[in-house]
Amino acid sequence: DFMPTPILYFSNVGDGSRVMAKFTLVLRAYITLDYEETSILQGQVNAPAIWSQGLTGLAQNTTWNLSHDVNTGCYTITHA
Repeated sequence: DFMPTPILYFSNVGDGSRVMAKFTLVLRAYITLDYEETSILQGQVNAPAIWSQGLTGLAQNTTWNLSHDVNTGCYTITHA
């Protein structure tokens, strides 16, 4: 039978207690060969994020440039 997986867990919270959760929406960019284009990520990405930005700080429409330095192999993301 189907049991939903909890996304938040609070220990030591008694019956009738109240808790408040604050969600911080963050957009992250990763460089990895583990996924194909248009793949849906269904778990944790096993690569470090090369960039992150809080969604509340972004305009409704934004453009970013992804650059690759062939000498160092590093990628960078900059606001266009």
